[in-house]
Order: sequence, then C-alpha cells, then structure tokens
Amino acid sequence: MYPTPDERQLALLEFLEDKEVHKLDDYRKSLKNTFNISDEESTEMQKPKKIGSKPSRPIFTGDTARDVSNGKKYGHLVHADKANFYITDLGLSHLYFLRSKEKNNDG
Repeated sequence: MYPTPDERQLALLEFLEDKEVHKLDDYRKSLKNTFNISDEESTEMQKPKKIGSKPSRPIFTGDTARDVSNGKKYGHLVHADKANFYITDLGLSHLYFLRSKEKNNDG
C-alpha cells in the first residue's frame, strides 16, 4: 500500500537517523523497499492540472521531493549540497517524538 505523508515523514527521518549524508535517489530506494512500492506505483503519473495537458512527473517523484523539501522547511534536515542532505538535531528529536507517539498508540 502506498504510504501516507506521515508514514513517509517517519521513514525519511529513520532513513537519515545514521547522520550520514544521503541522496534523494537513495531515499526513494529505501522507501520503495520499506513499503513494497511496485514499479507501477512509483511510475504512476500525476494528473494534469489543465485539461489537455500532459502529466509532468510521477506522483512518487513529486511526493519524495516534497518530503525532503518539507524536512528542510521544518529544520529536520539540511542540504550538504544541491542533491545531498542529512538530519539535524531537531530532526532526530522529532524522530524520537514520533516513535514515542507511535509506541504509545500501539498500547
């Protein structure tokens, strides 16, 4: 099943937890493995915004780019350079918060 934005956020922070510098393509591979996302799901195209327009990119590509962009916006990760990024202390704190929240919800 395709992951929700919250599931992807947790997966991104867990992927970055090792504090190493990572590439977007590596995050995408990790996400595909974690959630068993098929090639078909990862290449499904976005619906065009205007009637008669062609789709611009796969939904998965847009979602994962947005995940990284949001992580940067909230201070959970920073870019080492244009295509590489790593987790911040705030990102680690948020990861631990999400895990404790998840643990408490499981009973």
